Amino acid sequence: MVNDNDRPEFYRGDTEVISNVKPNKQSTNQINNIPSVKLENTITCSASAPGKLILFGEHAVVHSKPAIAASLSNLRIRTSVQTRRDGKILIQMPDLHLFLELDAEDVNTCKKGEDIRHYLDTRFTSSSTSIETSALMALVPLIYLIQMIVPAVLCKEIGLSVYISSTELPVGAGLGSSAAFSVATSAALLQLCEHMTSSLPMIKKPTDKELELINHYAYLSEQLIHGSPSGIDNTISCFGGAVYFQKEPLLREVIKDFPDNLTIMLTHTTIPRSTKILVSKVREKKDQYPLVIEGIFESIGGISRQFLQEASSITYTRLSYLVQTNQLLLQALGVSHSAIENICAFTQQYGIASKLTGAGGGGCVVSFLPDKECGYEVKRELEKKFKLPCWITTIGGEGVVYEEIKDEEMNQLLSKHSIRKRNDDVKRYYRNAVIGSFVAVGISGLFWCFGKKT
Repeated sequence: MVNDNDRPEFYRGDTEVISNVKPNKQSTNQINNIPSVKLENTITCSASAPGKLILFGEHAVVHSKPAIAASLSNLRIRTSVQTRRDGKILIQMPDLHLFLELDAEDVNTCKKGEDIRHYLDTRFTSSSTSIETSALMALVPLIYLIQMIVPAVLCKEIGLSVYISSTELPVGAGLGSSAAFSVATSAALLQLCEHMTSSLPMIKKPTDKELELINHYAYLSEQLIHGSPSGIDNTISCFGGAVYFQKEPLLREVIKDFPDNLTIMLTHTTIPRSTKILVSKVREKKDQYPLVIEGIFESIGGISRQFLQEASSITYTRLSYLVQTNQLLLQALGVSHSAIENICAFTQQYGIASKLTGAGGGGCVVSFLPDKECGYEVKRELEKKFKLPCWITTIGGEGVVYEEIKDEEMNQLLSKHSIRKRNDDVKRYYRNAVIGSFVAVGISGLFWCFGKKT
C-alpha cells in the first residue's frame, strides 16, 4: 500500500492500492537529487504501455465481487521525451489536440497538483490560448510526473520535449487510456532519469524494481486524474497479462494459465457515457431491489470465478456461454444500450459472443473471436453496417516496454505537429468561420428581401 505521505497532498485519503508499489529508497533519492547540469548531448527516450479490458465482473466488482481484467496487447499509448537546450517545455498530444509550449522555470515553481492547476488556470486565463478539459486532465499529471521524476530539466539551460500519442487505443472509451498514459509517461521519464545519471546501455524491458517504481508513479498520476482509483488499470498496464481482482477483501491474483493468443474484436459505439452516473444508478437499483440485485452481483462474480477455474483449458463454447450470460445480467442491471445490443445480435449471427466492457451505457463492445480470420470478415461487415470503428487485438500480452527511438525520429514527430502549424490551423479555422458567417448572413438577407417583395 502506498504511504499517505507519498501521495499528492490534496488527494490523501483511504485509497487502497492493488499491489505494494513503494519505490526503492535508493532509486527515489537518485531521482529527487539529480544535479542541475548542462547536457552535452541530447537524450531521447520512449516507452509504450497497453490499455486494459474488463472481461467479466463489471459493476459487481464495485460491490466486492471478483472481476477478470487483462491488457490490450497491441492497443497502446506511447510517450517519447527529449531533452532541450532552451529552457522550454514543449508538449504535444495530437490525439487530444494539445500543442503547448511552457517556460521550464515557471513549471518548476509547481510542486503539487493544486499548484499545477493554479499555474495552468492562470496561464490560459491570461492568454488567448484555450484548452479542452480532457487535455487539462492530462496536463496536470504530466507536469507532476516531470516535477517528481526529472526535476533537473526544469531550468533555463535544459527543458524537455514531450510527445504522447495513441497506437489505436481510443481515448475515453473505458479501455484504460489514462492508465496507459500514466504508465508510459512514468517509464519514459524514469528511463530519461537513468540516462541523465549514468551511461548504462538501453534495455527493452524494465527490471522488476523499475516496474514497481513505474507503477508507483503511475498510480500517483491516476490519483490526480480520478481521485481514488482502485489501481487495477495502472497495474495491468504496467505488468501486462491478466488478473483476477477483488476490491474487498483486497485480492489480486495473476492468471498464469491465461489462454495464449486469446483474440478479441473491440467496437466503439462512440456513445458518450458517465461511469459515475451509471454506477450510481446501479446502486439505486440495489437499494430498491436488494435481494434481486445482490443475486445478480453474485452471479456475475460466479462467472469470474468460473473463468478463473477453467482459464487454461476453456473451450470456445463454454467461453461464449459465460460472455452471453454476463451480458444478460448487465442488461438486467440497466447498464446496457440499444447500440450495444444491436452489435451483440449482429456478431451472434456469425456465432461470435459479445458483451459490453466497462461501465456500459455506450463505450465499447468486446467480441471474443474463435480465430482471427473469422474476426476480419465480421469486422468488415460490422464496419460496413454500423459505420463504427473496430479493432482486432490479442489480450493478456506484455505490459510497459522501453522503445528505441532516434533523435531524428523524435524531431520528425515534433515538426509534424509544430506549434506554428497548430496556430496556423486555428487561425485558418476562425477565418473560415468568419467568412462562413458573413456568407450565411448574406444569404439570409437575400431570402428576407425576396420574401418581402413577394
